[in-house]
Formats: sequence, structure tokens, C-alpha cells
Amino acid sequence: MHQGLNEQQQAVLDWVGRGCPDGIWTDSTYKVSAQALQNRGLIKIIKRRGSWNAQLPDQGRQHLT
Repeated sequence: MHQGLNEQQQAVLDWVGRGCPDGIWTDSTYKVSAQALQNRGLIKIIKRRGSWNAQLPDQGRQHLT
């Protein structure tokens, strides 16, 4: 696990690294962790027309487990 990330944040980072497949999260709690990861530059959140998606920039790829 990357130093400074909690288990939930690491799980979200790994999930984004896999392309955000459906059926992983049963609620929207991942969005709080995703926002924290975006603040660290590890993911990029894209919100359009009520749709939510995330991408992994190079910095985030370096921290995948």
C-alpha cells in the first residue's frame, strides 16, 4: 500500500486502475476516497451530465499495488 493511503483509498485507486468496473461498490462512499485521491494527484475525476468517472494519470499508476 502506498504510504499515506488508507485501505479504502487504496481499494479505490486499484478500482480506478482496473477501469472502474461496475458492481464493486454498493454505495457511493468511494467518492469521498476518490476525492482525496484526486487532491493528491493520483486520479482524475470527470463529472458530466450526472455521470461520474475517474481516470488514472501517470502519478496514480506509479502507486498501484
